Amino acid sequence: MGKVFREKGLKKYDEINGYYLDSIAQDFMENRENNMTYILSEGEETANILDKMGITPKKGIQVIKNRKLLHTGLNPEDLKHLNLDGNTKLVFCPNDDGTVFKGFSEILKKVKKENILLLITPTRLESMKGSPFIVKTGDESLNKKLSGYYKVTTSYKREAIYNAVQGK
Repeated sequence: MGKVFREKGLKKYDEINGYYLDSIAQDFMENRENNMTYILSEGEETANILDKMGITPKKGIQVIKNRKLLHTGLNPEDLKHLNLDGNTKLVFCPNDDGTVFKGFSEILKKVKKENILLLITPTRLESMKGSPFIVKTGDESLNKKLSGYYKVTTSYKREAIYNAVQGK
């Protein structure tokens, strides 16, 4: 698996970070709901989930349902053309600068806040030094609506409650 991350140019895979990535993937797999569509943003955590499902992680956004890849290599603009029902969850990995949801305004208007999953390793969360996530959708009123506290999966059966504040 470490090979996947080096090939994709993502952060260097190391034993500790790899353990957390694997445990986040395990948690996701055990808690994944059947007949639910998952839209996975780019990130180490989501790439590892795909890898564990036997799906080669690619650049861009991936859409999966029942362990099958429906769409790959999408950008946020492509998502507005997807026909979504109430059975959709968005899976995000905060960027290194702490921003979340950047460029995803259209799809975020269609999905309830409780159907947004945030994944981050404890190592990355610790590197934020207590700074909140910054909501930057490109839509100020949506930023405000999406601000607040989120359950964040940090490893297998472990969550943190973390604040997200409105960005500009």
